[in-house]
Amino acid sequence: MLLATGFLSGPLYDRGYLRILLIAGSFMIVFGYMMTSLCTSLWQTVLAQGLCIGIGGGLLFVPSVAILPTYFRAKLGLAVGLAAAGSSLGGVIFVRVRLSNFTTITNQYVFEANRLLPTH
Repeated sequence: MLLATGFLSGPLYDRGYLRILLIAGSFMIVFGYMMTSLCTSLWQTVLAQGLCIGIGGGLLFVPSVAILPTYFRAKLGLAVGLAAAGSSLGGVIFVRVRLSNFTTITNQYVFEANRLLPTH
């Protein structure tokens, strides 16, 4: 979902709708985590986490990589590589924090606590 949303967010970014993409993407990620904390079945989790957070992440990821050439002339490849790798590294750390909390508290409280952690 993250890169599939590029079909929507890429042209919108090119037309100058960066602020709207950032607001919509941030809202969808926060809303997806809030709804994930309330899920009681698998299909609800797929909708909340898979679709809502995936689309929200796509609305944030594609413009954040596309804006880098405006600020970096030299070593652009390094900047894009770090931006793309930072997203994956955050995903690894986020999962480890979540798994370490599973042994002590319930699933709902883990997702509610993770909403408060900054993701980007």
